[in-house]
Amino acid sequence: ERLNYHYLHCKFDTIATLAQLLLVVFFVIAYNSALYRVIFMSSFEDRKKSFENKFARDEEVRFKIFAKRNKLLGEWAAAKLNIDDKQKYIEEVIKSDFAEAGDDDVFRKVKADFDNKNISNDQEIRSKMDELLEQVKKDYL
Repeated sequence: ERLNYHYLHCKFDTIATLAQLLLVVFFVIAYNSALYRVIFMSSFEDRKKSFENKFARDEEVRFKIFAKRNKLLGEWAAAKLNIDDKQKYIEEVIKSDFAEAGDDDVFRKVKADFDNKNISNDQEIRSKMDELLEQVKKDYL
């Protein structure tokens, strides 16, 4: 009987040890998955916020670049058109950019004013817009 008791005792110890081992493995996996979420998911959220902040900064810089270019374009056009109230004209050119996306609205505004004074030259306006854009980009970047 003693041998049988010893056999059962060993078997029970083995089962208890396996259960403890499984319990430990379960807690390690649970802890690591929680740790994984804390480390990697917060890292992912940080990266996401970082990209969103970078996009917002880039858009702000882009807006400032085009606003400055439009201001310089307004100054140039006001000088060519011999306009007395240059500041008002510059503001009109800047505001014309809000009509639609892109440069066409600003181009049409300046071109229409040039057409009214019979000094229209589409290529000159476009090249001046490009030149001023590059100049402002160098200042900002």
